[in-house]
Amino acid sequence: MPSSTDALLGAEFVQTLSSMHLEDSWYAFVPSMLGENVAADAAARAVVRAQGLCAIVARCDSLYLAAISTLWASLDVSDSALVAVGLLYLYESILKDTPVAFFSHARGISAILVARSRSTPVTPLTRAVLYGNTHGSFQEPVAIGASSPFDDPYWLEFEPAATYAMTESAVKLRRLANQTMIRLPGLIAKVRSLREDGRPSGQLLCTTTRLANEIYFLTSEDAESELLHRVALKDTRDPLDKAIMRYSFKLKSLYEKETLLLYWGNRLMVIKLCLWLHRLHDEQNPNGSTLQPAMSKN
Repeated sequence: MPSSTDALLGAEFVQTLSSMHLEDSWYAFVPSMLGENVAADAAARAVVRAQGLCAIVARCDSLYLAAISTLWASLDVSDSALVAVGLLYLYESILKDTPVAFFSHARGISAILVARSRSTPVTPLTRAVLYGNTHGSFQEPVAIGASSPFDDPYWLEFEPAATYAMTESAVKLRRLANQTMIRLPGLIAKVRSLREDGRPSGQLLCTTTRLANEIYFLTSEDAESELLHRVALKDTRDPLDKAIMRYSFKLKSLYEKETLLLYWGNRLMVIKLCLWLHRLHDEQNPNGSTLQPAMSKN
């Protein structure tokens, strides 16, 4: 049973999330878990303090150090540990003065997820963290030229998790967007290899094209159309903007907006890679080929 202290911390943390526009992120699961883990509680207090005081918070923040020492003393792969590391990551993202610590905590989130036994029950928090872990799923793998550590059927089958009801179309597109994001680093790495190799092997080109085709077809026109039909047309309020665009488009929720932007952004990356592969196929096989990127078939 949460104590009054835990309840107060939860309320402060909710207010902090709101001020950071993170109330719809996976951190929305944190308040209900406060009071269960000393490290997570200390990290949550550090985040609240850091956001409140921002730049004047000292690096020797006792709450931050207490969270780290407690976490190291009993580090495991539980949801509590995942929350604690995620909060330390958030703390560093607020201060922005120690990149090494920031990236260390970011890698810690991925490490905990990957280290878990696949027989462990998958909680809504786990699914929410996976969907919010863009650094581990996409950014770092792309930076080092490797496939995502989550590019595996086990992770690709995870459904999105949210703190409120989502439409079926939003769930479907979010899942497709996440699958695309997870698989893109592997495709990007292969395309890089083809670009760096003056005379790329036919086998690498073939496997890269197959992967590109698989990712290209991670789409749903029906779900996309359904979400777009939920867009409301509004008069543009800002006079300067109105001179350019008389009407604005408003989606039902921020989640649906983020879903469409993520889905379309990933689709554009895939299409660009497919177009490059198509040009490479034309250069190597001017008379045609049995295997072409999906873009060339449309």
